[in-house]
Amino acid sequence: WEQMSESESPLVRKSYYQLMAAVFLERRACIEKRKERAASAVFEAFSDESVSIRVAVWDMAISFLRTYSGVVNTDNVLLLLQDLFSFLDAGFEGLEDVSYPGLVVLLRSLPEDTLMSPA
Repeated sequence: WEQMSESESPLVRKSYYQLMAAVFLERRACIEKRKERAASAVFEAFSDESVSIRVAVWDMAISFLRTYSGVVNTDNVLLLLQDLFSFLDAGFEGLEDVSYPGLVVLLRSLPEDTLMSPA
């Protein structure tokens, strides 16, 4: 599966992100055992620069955070979210209409203490 995320084809990567969003919901017990690794993969997707897959990335990240809310904590928040921060720093790569609503939902999905912790 991980090879799909590195494919040259944006269509294959988009399919991978959509598949992962479904897996997060349907295979909770399996993902629960590997949720830290999965979290890393989820947020690395924000480094994907293809405009055509952006909605799938947001859907996957939000699905993951809603299903595994405790995976992001004050110990790992900066490490996990560094690709998201880079994406934000790049001005949403011109996709504000998709990214602002996704960002609001994503931030609401993070534990409050994670957002308030000094970095």
